[in-house]
Amino acid sequence: MSPINIDHCAFDIERFHRQKPPTHRQNIFRSIFCFPVRPGSAIFVLNKNQPMKNRLLLLLSSCMLLAGFASAQTWTCGDTLTDIRDNKQYGTVQIGSACWMKENLDYGQFATSITSSSTHADVTNNGIAEKYCQDNDSANCAIYGGLYDWNEMMNYNPNNAQGICPNGWHVSTDAEWLAMIAASGGSISGFAGTGGNALKAVGEGFGPNGQGTNTSGFTARAGGDRDGFGIFYGMGLRFIFWTSTPDTTKKMYMLYADDDTINRFGNAQTITGFSCRCVQDVISSGMRDGNGYDKLVSVFPNPAQNRVSINIDRLFVSADYSIYNATGQRVQSGGVNNPREVISVSQLAGGSYMLVVRIDDTIIRKPLLISGR
Repeated sequence: MSPINIDHCAFDIERFHRQKPPTHRQNIFRSIFCFPVRPGSAIFVLNKNQPMKNRLLLLLSSCMLLAGFASAQTWTCGDTLTDIRDNKQYGTVQIGSACWMKENLDYGQFATSITSSSTHADVTNNGIAEKYCQDNDSANCAIYGGLYDWNEMMNYNPNNAQGICPNGWHVSTDAEWLAMIAASGGSISGFAGTGGNALKAVGEGFGPNGQGTNTSGFTARAGGDRDGFGIFYGMGLRFIFWTSTPDTTKKMYMLYADDDTINRFGNAQTITGFSCRCVQDVISSGMRDGNGYDKLVSVFPNPAQNRVSINIDRLFVSADYSIYNATGQRVQSGGVNNPREVISVSQLAGGSYMLVVRIDDTIIRKPLLISGR
């Protein structure tokens, strides 16, 4: 039997449903495959042991979901990114093998920085993302992005690569900075290097040696910093960016307005406020959808109501899952610590979802139907 084009799944299902006799119709449904029309989509196979009603519903909803999910994935690096948390928009740029925001992150609630004779933070682990704005003026955040202390940027979890970046993005790492600088024509040896002008926005910097050329597309702006005493410095003079590197070095990168130097420092105080750049998550090139690998993961029950079990039939070092709705928005994620991991889906509305399971270097997608309660 020929594969069914996802774009025509609904038509074919209706045609099959008119087939007679019923036993013939059932045999057809037992062998229906819904193959992807876009690379990276999953293969759907109907379970012949499910009731006919559930098989019909799962096939139709899965095909419709894949069409929507695939179209949501047509975003490519260089397009504008909209952060759905606050609807702010960011330009993006491909530098080497990574997709970077070409603007500093500006997410979170404004926090007033209070000058004091002792070092301190004016943001707290209160479940609300908070940012400082240069000179305590929120208008500066719109230009230069927020200034974040390291713990706040990392969402108070040193191993949380995403930090306060949007879903699908993460706080840039030390290794990503080194690769980005090299891809832009610069170089770093130990704690110092050159190539800062290629990262600066055109118009940033001054003097004969400090003019930004932005040949990289990184578009750095000199947002300055907030020190541990709550005092702001350096707006228009220096560009300082945290990395997420989760060790005692707390590495950060500094560019200067008057020359091409890049400094790579360590041991910065976590309560110091610097800028943050986010990098798009990369789905492993080892992604394997279908071709037998889809059998590594099963989901039960499906349709589900309040809980679902993710069953992995192989040994693994690390695994996690994400659930996406029909628009491609990630609505739930978490770790998979056991071969039979039971997760709650009680907070999800009834409808069709995509369950994406990452097992080491393998990515597997499964349709998930949440039934009405």
